[in-house]
This record gives sequence, structure tokens and C-alpha cells, in this order.
Amino acid sequence: QSLPAGAGLHIIQSFEPVPLYAVMADLGFQHETRERDGVFHVYFYKTATLANGEAADVNDAFKTIDARQEDPGSFLPSVITQAQSMQQGEILHIIQSFEPTPLYDVLGKMGFEYQTEQDANGDFHVYFYRMSAGPSEDEIAEAASLSARMSEYIDVEPERIEALIGIVQAFYDGEDVTLLRQRFETEIGTISPVEFAFLEQKMTELGISDAKFKARVEELLSIFKRSLEKAKTPEFPPGHPIHTFKLENKAIATLVEEMRAMAQAEDPADEAWWQEALDKLWQVNIHYVRKENQLFPLLEKKGFDKPSKVMWELHDDIRAAIKKARKLLDAGDMDGMLAALPTALDGVMDMIFKEEKILWPTSLSMLQEDEWIAVRRGEEELGYCLIDPPPAWPPEAHTPSAPAQKSAVSPTKTTRAKAKPFTPSSKKPRATVGAIALEEGYLTPEQISLVLQHLPLDITFIDEFDEVKYVNHGEQALMADEETVAAFKAGALNETTSWNEEGGRFVYHTLIAIRDTEGNYKGILQVTQDVTDIRALEGERRFLDWE
Repeated sequence: QSLPAGAGLHIIQSFEPVPLYAVMADLGFQHETRERDGVFHVYFYKTATLANGEAADVNDAFKTIDARQEDPGSFLPSVITQAQSMQQGEILHIIQSFEPTPLYDVLGKMGFEYQTEQDANGDFHVYFYRMSAGPSEDEIAEAASLSARMSEYIDVEPERIEALIGIVQAFYDGEDVTLLRQRFETEIGTISPVEFAFLEQKMTELGISDAKFKARVEELLSIFKRSLEKAKTPEFPPGHPIHTFKLENKAIATLVEEMRAMAQAEDPADEAWWQEALDKLWQVNIHYVRKENQLFPLLEKKGFDKPSKVMWELHDDIRAAIKKARKLLDAGDMDGMLAALPTALDGVMDMIFKEEKILWPTSLSMLQEDEWIAVRRGEEELGYCLIDPPPAWPPEAHTPSAPAQKSAVSPTKTTRAKAKPFTPSSKKPRATVGAIALEEGYLTPEQISLVLQHLPLDITFIDEFDEVKYVNHGEQALMADEETVAAFKAGALNETTSWNEEGGRFVYHTLIAIRDTEGNYKGILQVTQDVTDIRALEGERRFLDWE
């Protein structure tokens, strides 16, 4: 009796509770019954009245995704997309051949509770119930603090922001987008990039979760798009991060137009053309990684954390869409690839609009020149998307020189700081904030550096131009002679090994040709390891047998 219209009630019983059907019907509930292994699950749904006067059907609130045959790479994004569109009281039923544990945390943050059951066939049935679609009081308080901090670095008029908030609230209350666009253009007229960015930052304060904002951001943008399209970013000299980002966007847009034209052609090229095109398109990942690691952390420090949260997730959606198209092409499914391609291309172009018309102008308003110099300083390590490396900026800046070469091999020694007990912080950091998206998973630059430093072997990387670019344990001797390098470059050799005794130690060396996904030579990885103690091992030892 206490449940509002649109809410659901899940009853689990060892027998079918038939008497409940009539009783609950009198209280305004419809129901659906499912039996599994002799256990009855009855889902009662309190009928809501639709605008046309008809009663809502229980199936409108009960969504099922059978993911047992679904591509693992698209499983999580498809579930999140469905969940983002669901309202309070609605139920999402996931069927999977394994327990989808990662969903518990992801959907939990979106306001879902869940119950998991396993049937006789070993399949898992997880029922997610949307209990709350909005942020918590603590999240709202934290968001208000961030907005206040952001306001210290931008120039906005409170009266205009309040008027714009009225438009946003009406949008999320369900008012017609066309009418809201007319209202905005009549009553307010314009919106600046910084004003829209500030509205983004205030979404949580307005009770709008990041997931809900992300799910409808394109619709919201359409209200203000005609005004935002007029926004222009000042011109900067070559080498400035904004100049580089914009140059990359031009190259990306050109590639997208070529791919769209080819997809619509009567004879849409062969597989080789599309392989190359998708390889080029994947370079947007470099563009996004530079934003995520060089730009977002600086904005976050000044209270603007929506790029780190929402835009980063949009990057992930685009990356997943490109991977899906590439996987279909690799499987020989040209029609499937062409059908999947628009999602990736549209996502890429929508992101360019958000960058050019909102992110770049807002970032320029919030960051000082010394911060842009810091952004530029880290670019070389991450690389560039579809363009040649830009000149140094400021002009007096120089690229760090390569490590010096040394003539003797030094057995591996890892320098470690004095160990301290681990004390977890009160709040676990978001896994992807400040991290670089790798082929599998994410690592921050600090984590990458620490992993390489703690490897129990010496590694040296020499690029395709024979320059030493990295060593993990100080200076190392170069083992590759001209003949070996020539064989690597010619494609006649991929790996070679050698070993020797030095100072009573047995040292093992490996030279590996580094090649990209198309087989192009990119350099040499030299690995050196002192294996004296390994060669002397006998019997067995467990990890717990430490001294």
C-alpha cells in the first residue's frame, strides 16, 4: 500500500502465491510470474496512468538483456546505456553465463540495488532495481564546493546562470526540447562556452547524476547549439597545446568525412582500405589520452571535474565503438562493420564540437601560461594524433636529451625507498582519473614508471631512428650491432639472445624488434637479466617462505 505508482515489488516463494494476484490487483498492481527450479518469482508493478489515460503495462518497467551470446566487449556498454534510460522503480534483468560482478559497483553508483540468482544450467540472473536516480546529499555538498572553487577562476553573471539553470531544470523535468530552445533564444539569447561548462559543473547540485547527464547531453546541447556554434577560440602559435589539439581535430574531421563518403559509396572499398582507415581513426585515442592526463587534472584542481567524469566516459564509449567496428572487420563481416561505423564516427564528431565550442575556450579561461607549458611538456611522451610532432613551445623550450650510453653491462639492481605500512585513504580514487588507457586496463604515469623501475631486469628502448629513448635502471650498454639492427629493420629477424659471464655472474640478454599492428619497425627492446641465482635453484619454494 505504501508503494507509489511506477514502483515494483519482487516476491520470492516456494509455491505460486495465486491468492496475492487478486489482492494486489485491487491495490492497482499488475504482475508477471516466472518459475525457476521450483521457486516462484512474482514481479508486481504498481500501475501508473499514462498521458492518454491508459494504464502502463508491467513490461514497460521490466527490461531484460540476455547477454549469454553477446560480444563481451559490448556487454558492459550496452547494459550501462539501458540502465541510464531507466526510471526509479524500473527493473533491469540481466542473464549471463558468468556472474557479472563488475556491474554491481557500476550500477550501484547509478542508484540500483540488485539480487543475484543462479539457475540449474549455471546461468546467472541478476535483477537490478532503480531505487534512486539522483546523487546523494554528500555528493551534492561536494559538488557545491567544487562549483564554488570553479567560480573563482571564471567570470559569469549569477543572474544569467540562474536563468540558464531554469532551462536545464525544465529540460530534465520533461519539457519539449523545441519549446525550450525557443524559450532560451527569446528570453536569454546567448550562452558562452564558460557558462555552459559552469552549468555542467552544477548538474549534481541540481540533483542530476553524471550518468543521467551523460545519457542526455546531446539533447541538452541541442537547446544551446546555435549559440555555442558561434564560439571561437583565439589563435595560438604552433606548439601551444590548443593549437595542437585543434590541428588534430582538423585531421580527424577530414578522416571522418573520407570514411563516411566511402561507406556511402556504391563500392565501399576493400578490407585493406578499411583496415588502414580504422587504424588511423584509432589514433583519436592518443588525442583523448593527452586530454585525460595533461589537461583534465589541471581543471579538476580548480573545481571543474566534469571532464574527468563525463567526458572521459564519452571517450570510452568512442573507443569501444571503434574497437567494435574493427572486430567486425577482422571477422570478415563488412556489412556489420559498416552498420556499426556511424556510432563511432558520430561520437568522434560530437566530441570535436564539445572540445572546440566548450572545453578549449573554458580551459583557456581557467589556466595560466605556466600551466599550458606544463601541458606541453608532457605531450612528447604520449604522442600525437594524425599529425607530425609540433615545434617546441615556448620557443626556448627543449626536448629532454636521450640517456647517455655506457660501455659495460651492470646486473639488475632496483633502488627502493624504505618500506612504509600501507594506510588506505578515506576515499578510493576513480580508477581512470589521470590514467592512460592501454589495450587492457588503465595505468597512471606514476604507476607505469613504478612498474618499470621495479622489474627484476634491465630494459632499454631504442627507437626506429636508433636513438635511446628509455632505460629503467640507469645507463646501460647497447648490445645490438649494426648487422642485427639491419636484420630487424629488414624484417628478417624478430628476436635474438646472447649470454656471458661477467664478474662471476651469469648475464642473459634478449633483443626484441618492436613492431606496430601492421608490422612496421618501431625500435628495439633490449632486456638484460642476471640469472645467476635462478640457474642455481633446486626443489621448490612457496611465496610465503620469505625471510
